[in-house]
Amino acid sequence: MKSKKPFQQKKTAQWHSICFLIISFQLAIATVASASHLLPTPAERGADPIFKDQAALQYAHLDEAMNLLLDEKTQLAENILIGVIDKGTVNRQHPDLLDVLLPESDINSSSPGETHGQYVTGILAARAYNDVGIRGAIGIKARVIYRQVRSVDDIIYSINKLVARGVAVINMSLGLDAPCATLHIDQEKCQEPIALNSRVATAIQTALRGSNTVVVISAGNDHQLISPFATEKDGLIIVGAMNEQGRVAGYSNYGPGVSIYAPDFGVWGLTSKGYVSRQPATSFTTPLVSAAAAWAALYLRAHNVKYTARDIKSLILTSARPQPKLTDKSEVPGSLDYLNLARALQTFVQHTHEPPTRKAKIPTKR
Repeated sequence: MKSKKPFQQKKTAQWHSICFLIISFQLAIATVASASHLLPTPAERGADPIFKDQAALQYAHLDEAMNLLLDEKTQLAENILIGVIDKGTVNRQHPDLLDVLLPESDINSSSPGETHGQYVTGILAARAYNDVGIRGAIGIKARVIYRQVRSVDDIIYSINKLVARGVAVINMSLGLDAPCATLHIDQEKCQEPIALNSRVATAIQTALRGSNTVVVISAGNDHQLISPFATEKDGLIIVGAMNEQGRVAGYSNYGPGVSIYAPDFGVWGLTSKGYVSRQPATSFTTPLVSAAAAWAALYLRAHNVKYTARDIKSLILTSARPQPKLTDKSEVPGSLDYLNLARALQTFVQHTHEPPTRKAKIPTKR
């Protein structure tokens, strides 16, 4: 076999050098691109001017929890999908919702007003650290698919649509109130006077079967005792309201049908073009818990941990902050706490990745 001539050897060496440089350059670009996805450090984050007044998020230790959960894996993870089923339109162009709502959102109007859905979406997902307005409870790493509903049929269709889309969480600030007010649909036209519409309950139960989607619903505002539902063992979380005294709010439904309570004070949401803190309601404590479920799903996915909707529900409920005064009106003794949840998630991930322990064999006598 003939050896390569000096010229050929030199040309081959040059080609190898060029290939090496190209690969190095591509790797450098990839590294920069990855770094660009990283969120700013706490020192670099912009302010949310109204955050100082968002007492509910501060009471639940949102900032401290984010500092624990926003490790490099979480920051580089794909955005988490959240479904919101509510009444009324939402302004996509609100400064705190830019790039938050996906184009597939069903809003059905080009001129949104001051709606229930606008307010709830802001509580949940208003952008964080953007030097504007309020901070959503999950104002980063999230995208929202909004479904505007006008009837029970709309709700059932939306549940199925969102589960099929693979959302991690569905927020339904529609309540379990007294007849017809249950779903906050047009009460004058309501023809189904039952506390939790049986068709909706069936749709939720069917959707949750075999799905990792967590469904979060508000308990309602009639200060009535509510019983557990058939879906209580699945990924359904029903949220009540707790006041500043640590008691069940005077309007909130309560009892064994409530999964957890969240603070109803200092909750801020969005108007069509601005910001407001409305009269408390369980509709507005619910997105605080939906955000917790989204945080949990985001963190577990980022760390390659397989989970079920029941896992997330269990992590949220077992990490609740003890509230002894809640037991005056409820069997649920705790309120939402993001920091406790963050610690529970870290422990869950750590135990999941630990190799299984082998039991020592006990020698048998012969």
